[in-house]
Amino acid sequence: MCKHNQGSLWADDISNFVLQQAENGLIKNGFKLISYDPCVANKKLNANQLTISWHVDDLEVIHKDSTAIDELLDWDGRHMEQLER
Repeated sequence: MCKHNQGSLWADDISNFVLQQAENGLIKNGFKLISYDPCVANKKLNANQLTISWHVDDLEVIHKDSTAIDELLDWDGRHMEQLER
């Protein structure tokens, strides 16, 4: 069994909370999390697939139309502001 000090447990709890909030926000925005890869979410937008993937501190967003990516980034900014309240 791995032993953690109080600080690392708290940091793990915070990171899990932030990840769960982000996933919930994506689901509420119409994304579907991929069952075989929990760090990928897809959504149909303007007849094309919008894909988000993340790993540690990297985020990748892919869509045929760059305005769809801009809209997602605007939504994310508003979503994060709500979490801070």
